[in-house]
Amino acid sequence: TENSHIIVFIDITAHVQEKEVLTKKSQIDGLTGIFNRNTFVQFAQEMLLSPAHEYASFMLFDIDHFKEINDTYGHDIGDEVLIELVRLIQQLLRREEIFGRFGGEEFGVLFPVAQDQAKVIALRLLEAIRQHRFTRGKLSVTVSMGLVDNTFSNVFETMFKEADRLLYIAKNSGRDCLECR
Repeated sequence: TENSHIIVFIDITAHVQEKEVLTKKSQIDGLTGIFNRNTFVQFAQEMLLSPAHEYASFMLFDIDHFKEINDTYGHDIGDEVLIELVRLIQQLLRREEIFGRFGGEEFGVLFPVAQDQAKVIALRLLEAIRQHRFTRGKLSVTVSMGLVDNTFSNVFETMFKEADRLLYIAKNSGRDCLECR
């Protein structure tokens, strides 16, 4: 009739949950469980533009001689090293620091502090990695790091390029060290 209505209710709970899972998967590195590069860059740029964060420092680092680990022990052991490294670093970082994997054995951390404070944290991470024995106590691993702060630039991509340049200086200086700007 003219005054009749049909109301249909559809339970979309499963659809919403599936969408949430897919969104999370698109933001997280599948192996290590930390932010992937795209998500890291998004959050980093937000932090750099936020008036709540006057200071910010970005550290780029990678595992020294990682190819040799994969070639000698296999990619499964290489994956174990990556996972263990991430867990170790997560234990030493604070909640407000952004941590992500940029690809392969390359990682980044954005600290909401000035470079002198970030340098102290970075050196603590460097030492913790040196002291840790990976893959059930079998392997020693070191990393090389490049650190730059937002007085250099407030644009993440510019900070990234400078940290990358500093990382290569650390590599060429014998590895297992931190280079700062």
